[in-house]
Amino acid sequence: MTVSRRQAGGTGDGDETSRKLVPALSLPDVQLGNLFAGKPLPPGEDAIVSQAATPGDSERLRFREWTSPADLRELIIDVLSQELGSDRSTLEHDVELSLGGFEKDGRIYFNAGCGKTAEAWQILSAHRNMASGSAEINRLIKSTVRAERLAAAQRRGRGWKMIPPRGSDQITYGDKVMCLRNHSRKRWNREDGQQNGYLANGEVGIVNGDTGSGKLYWTKVEFASQPRESYSFKPGDFAEEGSQYLELAYAVTVHKAQGSEFGTVILVLPQHSNLLTREMLYTALTRQKNRVWVLHQGAFSHYLKLRSDFFSETARRCTNLFGQPDMRHLSVQDAKGVRWGWLAEKLVHTTRRGDMVSSKSEIIIADALFELENAGKIRYAFERPLSDSKGGYRLPDFTIEKDQETWYWEHCGMMDSAEYVSRWKQKLDWYENELKVTVWSADNPAGRLIVTEETRASGFDSNGTHQLIEKLFG
Repeated sequence: MTVSRRQAGGTGDGDETSRKLVPALSLPDVQLGNLFAGKPLPPGEDAIVSQAATPGDSERLRFREWTSPADLRELIIDVLSQELGSDRSTLEHDVELSLGGFEKDGRIYFNAGCGKTAEAWQILSAHRNMASGSAEINRLIKSTVRAERLAAAQRRGRGWKMIPPRGSDQITYGDKVMCLRNHSRKRWNREDGQQNGYLANGEVGIVNGDTGSGKLYWTKVEFASQPRESYSFKPGDFAEEGSQYLELAYAVTVHKAQGSEFGTVILVLPQHSNLLTREMLYTALTRQKNRVWVLHQGAFSHYLKLRSDFFSETARRCTNLFGQPDMRHLSVQDAKGVRWGWLAEKLVHTTRRGDMVSSKSEIIIADALFELENAGKIRYAFERPLSDSKGGYRLPDFTIEKDQETWYWEHCGMMDSAEYVSRWKQKLDWYENELKVTVWSADNPAGRLIVTEETRASGFDSNGTHQLIEKLFG
């Protein structure tokens, strides 16, 4: 399912879903995901990053900043409380209800059918380990939000009780878990009794047994993909010395979440990680159906560099089976300094100066500007953040400095798309209203915004672009 179809609420079939696709493309969470889709950035699409720097939330996209591991722990509990409309005193109760619990006589039970809500919300992390990793977040949830349930499961004696905690994760009744191995296993339901079943690596479910007054042996799980089907796990399936079958899944890595979808996603992003790639961010930002919280370490603008081909896992691959791959050794500047890497020549758009840009049209513009820069006539930058007085910012395609003046250049490459044109008008309004910058033309020589356009029919006017650059800056 593509990102737009997921947020449109469709299955990928029929006219109804198609009618929903265009509005879905305008949703803020979809726009944020599209920043990391590896495609040329439509005009106005960069407006979404301003939301991270300005107060206020949208219904579908919410940013929260953290600095230290201690900040993150507090933030996760706070965000989970906000998402469930809860407070600290009732959070454990509300989490259990959100995961399919049924309340009766002051006690919450997990009955048949609870598995269908296992994917109502999901915390995603780039790592398994580290302070921001899924393992640490699961320990946080277990020790805070699930502390009372764990203590109750550890108590022994007569009367109603729950399965004892199993494995290093202390998995017990009501926990959200993930299957770690593809394997066959017996399943059970009230209608068919016991039958042969199958579980796939990555399936998420809820522990809904065993409970009772007798001796409890089996840990029973109902998975979201197989509602009302119960799978039983013996104590040996949790042995730490072997390969376990289940682990806690309040938080999972983005890698394990590939192909899954959730109602709400809470995404945790560390500031520095070699695992962060453009593809990972795109995957993480396209798992939600309703809302995504982005918990970012430091300013979110730091992550915009991941849009570059340099941080694309696909562009790094050597997949030519029939000859020597044509690779380029390229560098990028980030917080750690200059980083170098090899990228496939055919998968990146690189200018003569070495900038990685979004399209071949931008290469033509950049190379023409580079000639003038070499001649000492101008200086230019690609996608340098441009701020307004309200704290918002955009990413002009090019920023050009000449004789104490600053010019901006926007190339609009899909002007035959109504959605694209609408986004461009929004960005143009931002230039005019927030920065008081108008479009240059023969009738408006004081304008400092250059706009070039192309459609599939017209293509790109390379000769006209060179003449314009020479006229204004030569």
